[in-house]
Amino acid sequence: KLNLNEIRGYGRKKHLLKVCFALAALGIMGIPMFNGYISKTLIHESMVEYIHMISGLEATLFKIAEYAFLFAGGLTIAYMIKLFVCVFVEKNEDEKVQEQYDNNKKYMGLLSTIVIVVSSFILPFLGFIPTLTSDKLSSIAYEFFKVDSHLHFADYFIWANLKGAVISLVIGLAVYFGLIRTLFMKKNENGNKQYVDLWPSVLDLETLVYRPVIFAYKKKGVLNVFSYIVIFIVRAI
Repeated sequence: KLNLNEIRGYGRKKHLLKVCFALAALGIMGIPMFNGYISKTLIHESMVEYIHMISGLEATLFKIAEYAFLFAGGLTIAYMIKLFVCVFVEKNEDEKVQEQYDNNKKYMGLLSTIVIVVSSFILPFLGFIPTLTSDKLSSIAYEFFKVDSHLHFADYFIWANLKGAVISLVIGLAVYFGLIRTLFMKKNENGNKQYVDLWPSVLDLETLVYRPVIFAYKKKGVLNVFSYIVIFIVRAI
């Protein structure tokens, strides 16, 4: 589904899926004690430390980049809250659809359940004890990235680093309640609020890029070669 209104309320009574989604969302949002906070802190601190090493126009540009990084983190928080509230909190406008969603108990197979539960419950450990988990894992890549193994890791939970997460969180909440719940939601003919998509359909990346690239491998010609290159890069990553 590409329309949020159609999947609205799907996970209201799917408690296991709700918990797993929440853990993953908190990680992506960069909330302290979750894995995403560690990676974002490393990026942010590297930017801050580099700014102190330079001056002039370069320092100004990197300062702007830092602000953009924190703002982008806020946008991530806003859209993850939007997804969670839509799928797991709100009800579908169509009562029959909502009843169908609520009665759908077998929505994951055994293998899918194991993979999703295990992978999502690992995320808090990567964020809660980073010196024993995330730092150890990242040190494996030292040689590949030609990094000096004597470089220090970040002090993740001091205020100087927590401040970045707090700034992004404040921005995210402001965007969610100030824009998403107002500008990006409108009442329909029944008086119910629905999510609206203000992005021009002609600029839809799925239609313009993703689908042509994915399905082009079935055709012959230059596009076929291009699609294989893209698929190779994605697999390599």
